[in-house]
Amino acid sequence: MKRSMLGLGVLAGAGVMAAMGAGALGSASGSAIQPQNDMGQRLAEGLKATEGCLGVDLAQWQSGKNTICAWFEDKEAVERWYYSESHSGFMGAVGSAPEDRKPLRHVTTEGPIMVMATISFNGPPAIEGSKIPFSQIAIELFEPLPGGAHINGRLAPEKFKVEHMRDLTP
Repeated sequence: MKRSMLGLGVLAGAGVMAAMGAGALGSASGSAIQPQNDMGQRLAEGLKATEGCLGVDLAQWQSGKNTICAWFEDKEAVERWYYSESHSGFMGAVGSAPEDRKPLRHVTTEGPIMVMATISFNGPPAIEGSKIPFSQIAIELFEPLPGGAHINGRLAPEKFKVEHMRDLTP
């Protein structure tokens, strides 16, 4: 997979996505991992309501990082999420706002994009005054390389197109 990084404003929003969507707060399917409130569910609903969002999934890694993955049909769909009220609200929770510059300005792909946002809570807070005491936030963008195989399903939603993906389901 090819990888691109975005600016701090998107990092903040994505980290909040991870914090409110992953292990710390709940899951997109409605079954809570460590429920504290319904913010994770609201986040997943906001992502899913974005035209062009193909799916959302949440995970917690052995390292303690919480991650939310969202699959989008294209760059324009990611931009719709970035400028949505839901995303702006989550960015505000860490004391940030959508940047003045155009997001995804370095992304040239016309195909699908997976966005992975991670957040950690172990360590001193990264931003003083944030409503969420995180120590690390990152957002990374991935586009699929051709190939791969699956049996009885994939990590990415079926609508997330991957050229030359082989379905080996009996």
